[in-house]
Amino acid sequence: MRAVLVAALTAGLLAPAGVDASQGESADRAEFLAGAAAAAERYSDRREAIADGFRRIGPDFPGMGVHWVHTSRIVAGELEGDRPSVLCYVTVDGTPTLVGLAYTLPLSAEESPPSEPFGVEVWHDHSGQVSEESLLLNHPSSTTASDPTFRLSMVHVWLPLTNPEGLLAQNNWTIPFMRAGLEPPARPMSGPARGLSLGSQGVDFYRELLYWAAPLEEAEHETVQRLLQEWAAEVDGLVARHQGQWTPAELQALERMWTGFWDDLERSLEPASYERIHPLRSGA
Repeated sequence: MRAVLVAALTAGLLAPAGVDASQGESADRAEFLAGAAAAAERYSDRREAIADGFRRIGPDFPGMGVHWVHTSRIVAGELEGDRPSVLCYVTVDGTPTLVGLAYTLPLSAEESPPSEPFGVEVWHDHSGQVSEESLLLNHPSSTTASDPTFRLSMVHVWLPLTNPEGLLAQNNWTIPFMRAGLEPPARPMSGPARGLSLGSQGVDFYRELLYWAAPLEEAEHETVQRLLQEWAAEVDGLVARHQGQWTPAELQALERMWTGFWDDLERSLEPASYERIHPLRSGA
C-alpha cells in the first residue's frame, strides 16, 4: 500500500517546477511555492508540526485527509509560503504522511482574496455553510465562527502529493484510492472517489460529518449507522473483486454507490434533516 503513496508523493515533489515553467508564473508565485515546498519538507515529520503548534481538528476527510491547524496563523491574516496555517495528513500503513498544505485569510464581508500569488478565483470561503470543510473550520472553537461579518477564505496547495485536478484544487481525489491501498485512475473524479470513500474506513467519518451537519434524533442516528454499514459492505465487496486498472464499469458502480447511499438517506430521514445535510451530497 505504501509503495503507491510513495510513488505519488515522488511525482508530487517534482510537480511545482513543471507547473511554474509551463504556465509562465509570476515571480511572486514562484517565491511562494518555494516557501511552500520548504514547509512541506519541514512538516513531512508530523512531530515538527506538533512542536510548532499545529493541532488536529475533525475527522479524516476523503479528499483532503486530516486537518492539523495552527490557530494563530489562521487568524493572523498573513500569507507566506513557508508558514501554512493548515496541514493535511493521511495515515498509510499506520504512518501519518503529509499530502498537502493550506493557507487562510480572515476577510470582512466586503473584502476579496488577494490576486497574488495565485489569483482570486482559486480561493474558497468558509462562512458557516453546510460543507465538509466549513463545518470543521467554523467549529465553535474557531475565532471567526461567531462573527457573521467575517469569513475565512482558504486555498489548498497540494505539496508534496500531486493533484490531477491542479495544484490549488480544494479536494485531491487520489486520496481515497491511496487510503485503500489501490492505484488511482489517471484522473480520479469526485463521484467514484466519494463512492470508494464509503468503504469501511469511511464509516466513522461520514457518521461524524452527518451528525455535525444536522441535529438528528436517536432513531435517525441508528438509521445513518445502518446505511453506512450496508453501503460500506457494498464498496468493500467491489474493492475485493477489483484487479489491475480501474474499468469504466467499476468507476460507474462506485459513483452509483455514492448516489445510492444519499437516495437511501433521503427516503429514510425526516425531510427537515435531509434538507440540512443535502448540500454534503456534492461536497458543496
